[in-house]
Amino acid sequence: MSDSQHQKTISPEQLEELQRLIALRRQPVRKPLPRWLPATMRTLPHILITVTVLNLFIGLLAVVTPWLGMWFGTAVTDPIYSAYSWICPQRPSHTFFIRGHAMAFEQRDIAMHLGFAAAGILYLFWSRIRRPLPTWLAVALVAPMLIDVTISTMGVLPSTWFSRLWTGSLAAIAIIWWSYPRFDGYLRNVQAHVARLQLARGTQPT
Repeated sequence: MSDSQHQKTISPEQLEELQRLIALRRQPVRKPLPRWLPATMRTLPHILITVTVLNLFIGLLAVVTPWLGMWFGTAVTDPIYSAYSWICPQRPSHTFFIRGHAMAFEQRDIAMHLGFAAAGILYLFWSRIRRPLPTWLAVALVAPMLIDVTISTMGVLPSTWFSRLWTGSLAAIAIIWWSYPRFDGYLRNVQAHVARLQLARGTQPT
C-alpha cells in the first residue's frame, strides 16, 4: 500500500475550522479592565473641588478657633490646636490673637490655606484662568515667600504679619494656577485612554 493511501484527506470544513483556530491563537489576549476602574474614573473629576473645600474648611476653622474658645471653652478648642500643631508650629509671635485667644494657624498658614481655597473656587467657576501658569512664573511667584522665610530664619530681617500674609497668598495662588489646569489636562488624557480601552473590549464607557 502506497504512502498516499495512508494519508487522511482534510475536508474543506475541517480546513476552515483549523484556520479559524490558528487565527484565534494569534489574537492578543485582552484582559478585562480592573473592577476598581469605573469607581476611580467617577471619583477623579471631583478631586479639585474636594481639595478646594477642604482648604477652605481648614483655613476658616483656624480663623474662628478664638471665637470657639470664647463661646465653648477649651474643651472644644484644645483638640483643634492639637490637630493643627502637626502642620503648624503655632508660634505666638507669628499668630493673630482675638481677645487673648490664638488662631489655630500662624499668619502665613492662614494666608496660604485661604489663598488655596479662593484661587480654587475662582478656577472652578471662571474658565478664563484655566490656562496653566508657566512653571518659571509659578517659581517666581513662590520665591518671595521662600525668601521671606529664609531671611527671617537666618535672622537677617524679621518677617512681619504683612509679609507673611502677602507672600503666603501669592504662593498659594501660584500653586493652584500651576497645578489645577495640569491635573485637568492629565485627567482628560486618562479619560480618553480608558474610553479607548473600553471600546476595544466592547464595554460601556464610564
